[in-house]
Amino acid sequence: MRPISDINIGDEYKDGWSFIKCMKKFRFYFHFNKPLSKKVGRPQLSIHFQNKCCIVDKITCFVDTESKNNSRQPHCVMRGWADRIIIDKKEATVL
Repeated sequence: MRPISDINIGDEYKDGWSFIKCMKKFRFYFHFNKPLSKKVGRPQLSIHFQNKCCIVDKITCFVDTESKNNSRQPHCVMRGWADRIIIDKKEATVL
């Protein structure tokens, strides 16, 4: 494997995976949305990324997260840093 300093944007490895150098990460957070969950009758999660809020049923997270306690609602959120979030059919994937 080559050192990161020798890899350029768009370079591909033998197995076909491409590598994007220095992709900027953005803060995201998610929490349980109790009022909406009561309204629709099933658990709902709110995920916030780049000043947008999306309501999803399921979150698959491939990055590190930490909990954060707030004095106001929502009292506990999970947050981390992500390159992007893919939302497909009410399911979010954090990359």
